[in-house]
Amino acid sequence: MLRGLLGAGVLALLAGLGMAMWVALRVLATVHALNTAALNLHQGGAFQLPPLQLREAQEVGQALHRAAHAIEQVQYMANHDLLTGLANRGLFFEVARQRLELARRQQRPVALLALDLDGFKAVNDTEGHAAGDSLLKEVAERLQASCRQADLVARLGGDEFVVLLSDSDAHQARQTGDRLLAALAPPWTASTQAVTASVGLALFPDHAQALDDLMLEADRALYAAKGNGKSRLAVAGSA
Repeated sequence: MLRGLLGAGVLALLAGLGMAMWVALRVLATVHALNTAALNLHQGGAFQLPPLQLREAQEVGQALHRAAHAIEQVQYMANHDLLTGLANRGLFFEVARQRLELARRQQRPVALLALDLDGFKAVNDTEGHAAGDSLLKEVAERLQASCRQADLVARLGGDEFVVLLSDSDAHQARQTGDRLLAALAPPWTASTQAVTASVGLALFPDHAQALDDLMLEADRALYAAKGNGKSRLAVAGSA
C-alpha cells in the first residue's frame, strides 16, 4: 500500500516537473520571439509579430505592433510633404546626393528640373488658401502621373517643385520637361485661374558636379524661363 502511494507520488512529481518544464519552454520561446521582434524594431527593421500563445505575451506583441505603426507614421511625416504627399526638402536632398554619387561612379547622366507655378498667387488672393492647397495637390498628382516611378518628385515649399531624373540625358530631360509643361496647364479642377508652370533644366555632369551647384544652375534656368515669358522650359547655360 505504502509502496503504491510512493509510486503514485513519484509519477505525479515527474508529471508536474514535465508540465513545469513545458510551460517554461513556452514562456522562454515567447520571450525570445518578442525580444527579437523588439530588437528588430529598435534597429529600424520591418516589424513582424511572431506567433504567440500566452495571453500576456499577445498583449505585449500588440503593443509592439502599435509602436511599429506609430514609428512608420513619424518617419513618413518627417520625410514627406504633408499637403501633397511628395518627398519633402530633407528627403529630396538625401536621396538626390545618393543618386548623384551613384551616377558619378557609373558615369551616368542625371537631370534636374526645377518647377515654379505661374499665377499661383492669384489663386490664394481671389479664391482663398483652401483653393490654393487643392491646386497644389492637383499639381503633385499631375507631376507623379507624368514621371517615371524611378524619378524623384519633391515639393521644396510653396509652389516650388523639383524632379530628379536618373540616367537621363539632355534630350530625354527636355522631353520630360515638355511633358510636365503640358501636364501643368489649365484647366484645373481646383481653380479657375490660368495657372501654368515654368521649368529650369540642369544636367549632371554637364552643368555642375555637386548637388548644390546643380540646384543653383536649375534655378537660374528657371528664372530665365520666367523672364522670357513664363510657361516654358529653359536649359542651364543657354540664356
